[in-house]
Amino acid sequence: MVRGARHRRAFASVGGPLLATAALSAGVAFAFVVPALANHTPAHTAAVKGLNATSNAAGLGDVASAPSLPAVIGQIIKAALTISGVVFLVLIVYAGFRWMTAQGNTDEIEKAKKTIQAAVIGIVLAAAAFAITNFVIGALAGVK
Repeated sequence: MVRGARHRRAFASVGGPLLATAALSAGVAFAFVVPALANHTPAHTAAVKGLNATSNAAGLGDVASAPSLPAVIGQIIKAALTISGVVFLVLIVYAGFRWMTAQGNTDEIEKAKKTIQAAVIGIVLAAAAFAITNFVIGALAGVK
């Protein structure tokens, strides 16, 4: 087999899902930037005052006591990072078990190495998506 063809096939097996994961992470991360900033406008403040007056008149309490959109987004991101961390841990344990039970079979060892490599790349992408999202939302909202 030609050396270049082998590397292209290896990238296709890891690169396709990796690219899809990166695109999905970036899309989800940046889909929340504009809505998170929407509650910092004067129109939003006036709307909340009107809703509070109506809510208090109905005896339901203040609307402002409900969790804010950035807090909800933060909880969603926290849950996504928790899930990605658990998936990372499971993949690492699975690949380690596969490597240990390979009994010197080089094909099995290579599959285990590829699984570990894909898991590490995935967790790095998830952490980078979180860091970029946190930075962008903080910079646009003026929060440090």
